[in-house]
Amino acid sequence: MSAILDFYGLRFQPFPQRLDDVEKKYETNDLKQTNAVLRYALSEMGVVLICGDTGRGTSYAVYCATEPLKRANYTVRYMPVFHICPRDFYKEACRVVGTTSSGRSRQAMITALRQGALDLKKQGKPLILVLDNAQNLPDLVLWDLATLVSGDFGLENLMMLILCGTKDLKYRIQQSENQGLEENLSNCYTLKGLSEKEVPEYVTNRLVMAGGKKEMIDENVMNALYDVSCRGSIRELNNVMRAALLIGAQAGRSVIDMTVLRSAVEHRKL
Repeated sequence: MSAILDFYGLRFQPFPQRLDDVEKKYETNDLKQTNAVLRYALSEMGVVLICGDTGRGTSYAVYCATEPLKRANYTVRYMPVFHICPRDFYKEACRVVGTTSSGRSRQAMITALRQGALDLKKQGKPLILVLDNAQNLPDLVLWDLATLVSGDFGLENLMMLILCGTKDLKYRIQQSENQGLEENLSNCYTLKGLSEKEVPEYVTNRLVMAGGKKEMIDENVMNALYDVSCRGSIRELNNVMRAALLIGAQAGRSVIDMTVLRSAVEHRKL
């Protein structure tokens, strides 16, 4: 990476493998819509579903929308979901939230999570629990979610639960017979990915942020990026642009042209 930074005079890698810099974000339509959905859902708390095809930046969109809430007295906790059994899921959830259970059973841990959320709510620091890769949730946990979130007698939700994952999760919820979860679904948004118009704007924004210039990328490359590389996937666009900068630096090309782009695309196929 140092070869890229030195050759092009960049302060940092503009196209990292994982986006986690909220301050350097480019406001895509997906980021704006995710932010609007979560702001609207704050009035009800409950369950929010944010999903999209792999590589569309679903996790990043939720991260950008929830990070500012930490400064607004919300308790935001992130938990990646792996292929685990329900009891292990709740054990990890208790650890992430910072609550302890009086027993090791699934029900005891659900009770502990509910109590922890209630305590935070009473302190004026409502809990927002983000379950990333939520398509991996066991069926039993999906069934539990309405109980986990709802207050006693259905009055006021105890927390906001953000389910962040692929569209498989949306399909599972739609196909399930769990009406309680659907009733607690405050809102839902499916990411569309970068539009053809947003791709050159995104690339330019990332380059300028890193200290580069728009002129580093040939206009023909800018026009071709959507079709030849990403089709809306931020992850694939970053991968192709990172490869293009590396190939360009190695070849001593001050401008990324179509030859370099084609080499980068072929490199990605290997």
